[in-house]
Parts: sequence; structure tokens; C-alpha cells
Amino acid sequence: MFGLKKKRYSFTYRGAKRFVLGVFGVVIVMMVGGGCYALSQEEARHLLARTGFSPPRLTELETIVPLTRGEAVDFLLNKSNLSPKTPAPAWVGELPPAYKVRKKWSSIERQAFNMQNRQRLRELQSWWVTELLSTTSPLTENLVLFWHNHFTSSFQRVKWVPYLYHQNILLRQHALGDFKRLLREIVTDPAMLFFLDGRRNHAKQPNENFAREFFELFTLGEGNGYTEKDIREASRAFSGWVMRPDNVKAIFKPRRHDNGLKTILGNTGNFSTNDVVSLVLEHPRVSVHIAEKFFVSYIGGKMDRAEIERLARLFRQSNYNIRTLFRAILLSNAFWDRARRGVIIKTPSDMTIGVARLVQWRGNTTFLVNKMKSMGQEFFRPPNVKGWQGGTAWITATSLSARNRFTARLLRDLGKVGEREADGTMMMTSMKTNALLEKAMGSDMDINGLISIMLAVQPVQKFLEQAVPPTAKISALMQDPAFQMK
Repeated sequence: MFGLKKKRYSFTYRGAKRFVLGVFGVVIVMMVGGGCYALSQEEARHLLARTGFSPPRLTELETIVPLTRGEAVDFLLNKSNLSPKTPAPAWVGELPPAYKVRKKWSSIERQAFNMQNRQRLRELQSWWVTELLSTTSPLTENLVLFWHNHFTSSFQRVKWVPYLYHQNILLRQHALGDFKRLLREIVTDPAMLFFLDGRRNHAKQPNENFAREFFELFTLGEGNGYTEKDIREASRAFSGWVMRPDNVKAIFKPRRHDNGLKTILGNTGNFSTNDVVSLVLEHPRVSVHIAEKFFVSYIGGKMDRAEIERLARLFRQSNYNIRTLFRAILLSNAFWDRARRGVIIKTPSDMTIGVARLVQWRGNTTFLVNKMKSMGQEFFRPPNVKGWQGGTAWITATSLSARNRFTARLLRDLGKVGEREADGTMMMTSMKTNALLEKAMGSDMDINGLISIMLAVQPVQKFLEQAVPPTAKISALMQDPAFQMK
């Protein structure tokens, strides 16, 4: 399908010599970037599905198929976007009403405020979905989702939606950057201060919520290298940060900070917020914890302790550079191991965004937000501080039914441009402009060609090549259990 065009050669001595030298040159070119040959279609699909959304678009496949593994990985990394292209909602710069104003509100005013906040949450979710659909760097959005599920904050406790927007911007700015800096900034991030009660952490009344999750979830991992005393002492060091209605950033108030001596991770001193971050980053367990989470999300399958230790060492040696870690993962033998393909269950965002991007869906983004929610994932609203569990937790009788209904609905609506369903959802793009269907209707795209694009592994069901509409072929593959994997 993605083969080279045939060329006639005259096999005289001179022609044969040019042919041999030409082939030799092609082999050399294929072997240099990254020390391997050009990607196969299956390898290209694997890379794009794991770093973006599955299945990838045909144009994305065709772009990287001529490249080696190293070239393809660097191409994707170099395309990353630090800033979203979708315009932000108009209200993201607004400041929250002061407490002395809120306490005078009537019940009607309070209800109106809560209703406005819920509406803004929906607008923010739609904003992100719009960015996911239109981005030229799915890798960036995939990483922002990864960090969104690591440094969790939720609307359940962060009632001022602009704070959630600014945290999203923070995560994408550092998605491939300096983990040390990201960690320092997340400690005083307004959404985080609300979500884990950091703003209520006072010298006279310490609040341990953030310190506990800082060690347990964000840095060392549960039960690794810290004690209850470390949590108590770190909470004292984290004290003093508050939010004011006249500023979108956190304010440090010295009189609320505990200036006493503290012993944290075996070190004693008059430690502050930045000191705690510096102390924990000296612990090798931090690099292991982050490497483990990347391994689970991007390689999958059984944990390889030796490989995780290797990746953790690289992460530490790079001074906690996320790009270095991620590149090492994408070039590792474990990542390219065929046995590890099709072992990661797609997230709801994978299912919805992947399919919508594949068929070039155009419509009301609220439809996709609601479908993701029915499958168990709602942006800016993870179930708890641990985030979405992932893995087999994504597959329940309810969520699987929602997944199958979504793909069936999306394909059923092909070609119904401009029509509107009873729920107000606009139909998707015309079949004439759909690249996948144009390929599917072509003579060079049989069922096996579709399988190689849409599935990470062979389908569970057996398919026979029949003269059926392309949508029927695609629908059958999307309903196959293998489509749930990447």
C-alpha cells in the first residue's frame, strides 16, 4: 500500500553498476538515523497509536513510514506544541469573587454561581476536545493527558474553573521539559492548592493532605522511601501559601509559614517549599517512580525491572529531562517488542478522539465529551487523587456497551452532513472528504489493509473479503474486541 513506485532499469554493465550502488545507497540511508531500517507500516502505526490517539490518521502514517525509528521519534518530538492552538475561553483571566462578597450571597446568587461554574467546566472540556481533534501534535496532547492523570486536580474541589485551565497550560508547557521545574511549579499551582488543601496549611494548624500525596503519588510512590514523620515535617515546610481574589497566582505569607527546624528524608534544617522539592529529587526512587508510570502508559505488559532501572538512570543523568526519558522509552527494545503490541487497553479519550480524528469528524464537541464520560473518563474531573486507574478498569459491561454504541453511532452518521439528531448533535463530515473511506473504496484497500491501519493485533473475529460498503468493513473492525487495544 505504501510501496515505492516501480522504475525500469537497463541491465547493461553500467546500468547494473548504477542499480547496485543505488540500492546500496538506499540501504545506508535506511540504516543511519537510529541505527535501523525504515519503519514498516505496522511499526509506524504502533508508534503513532502509542504516542497519539488510536488509530492514527492515514496522512500521519504516510509521513513517517519512510523514516527510521530514530528519525520518526525525533520528528514527532520536534513537532510538539507548548501552547494550544485553540483560542481559550473568554473567562480564563477572570478572578474569583472574594470571600467577603460570597458570604453575603443569597441562595439564588449562590445557585447562579454554581451553575455558571458547571457551564464553564463543560466549555473547558469542549475546548480541550477541540484542541485534541485539530492538533498537529497528538503526542503533545497525549503527554498532557499523562500529566493530567499524574498531577491530578478535579472540579469536585477546585470550584474556580479558570484555575483548571491554567493548570492545563502549565502541564503542556513542561510536558517534555524539566521535571524539576514542573514539580516546583505544581506545588504552588492554584488548582493544586485548592484540590489538596495547600491553601489551608497554616503553621498553627498544618494540613498534611498535599505532603502525603506529594510523596505517595507525585514523587516516590506509595510506601517507598518516606515515613509518616516525613509527611508531617514536609507539611510544615509547605505551609504559608494562600490564594487571594486579586491574583490568579498563589501568594506566600511568611506569618503563616512554620519557620522551625524540620527533619525530612534524613535531613534537618529550616526547610521551605523549594527545599522539600530539592530534597526529594535527590532520592533515586523519584526517577524510578516516574519511569514506572511511563512504562505502564507507553510500553505496557509485564514490568521489566532491568529496563525500568535503565530508564530511571537515564532520567537522573539527564537532570530529570522528560524529553530524554520519553525518547529513550520510544527507542527501547521493549517499546518495539511485537509481544507488547495490543496489550494496552485504550482510554475513553483514545476511543473517542482516535476514531473522530480517523474519520475526520466535524460536529458538536459536547457529543464527544458526553461519550467519554459514559465510558468513564471526564476531563478535569478524575475520580480521586490517584486519577483514573486505567487498564482493565476501563472495561466494564457499561463502558464496553458505551464504546460500541459510540463507534456504531459515528459510522451510522457518515455522510449526513448538516442533519441534526434529536439530541442536537450535528452530523459528521461527508464521506467524500473522508480519507479512510476513499482508501477503503479504492482497489488497493482490502480487509487486511484496513486491519493493518486500525488494529494493533489481528482481529478476534474472522473476516472474509466481500463486496460490501467500506463503512460495513470499518464498522465490523471497530466492533471487534481487538479494537479496544493499542
